[in-house]
Amino acid sequence: MMTQTDIFLPAFDARRIEAYFFNDFDAIRQIFKITNDYLSDDLEKIPKAFEDNDIAQLQHVLHSIKPMFNFMGLPVIEKEINEFYNRSMKATSVENLKPDFALVWPKLMNAQKLIEEQHYLFELHTKHIA
Repeated sequence: MMTQTDIFLPAFDARRIEAYFFNDFDAIRQIFKITNDYLSDDLEKIPKAFEDNDIAQLQHVLHSIKPMFNFMGLPVIEKEINEFYNRSMKATSVENLKPDFALVWPKLMNAQKLIEEQHYLFELHTKHIA
């Protein structure tokens, strides 16, 4: 019998996700889809906050996305986002954060891609067992 661990991409902490969902593949698939949808919308707001020099918007988005990564089994990304968020709370403008943003942004984009790919794998698995 296939378990969740068998179909998780290596980047994910499958044990963390199993602690939340056990072997409920359908729930996991749905959570990955919902998270990917929200994350896609929120990530679009980050470059916009830099364009508009809107530190409050940047802080709001970072605050709202940081728990997603822990919940999705990507605690390393959650830690980096939390550190970036903490730096943003001390910054007076987004200009001060551009060097940090240049380091964090590719990691965020990669994490979103991983979540999207993992959702796809669960979609395939759900269709296979149906």
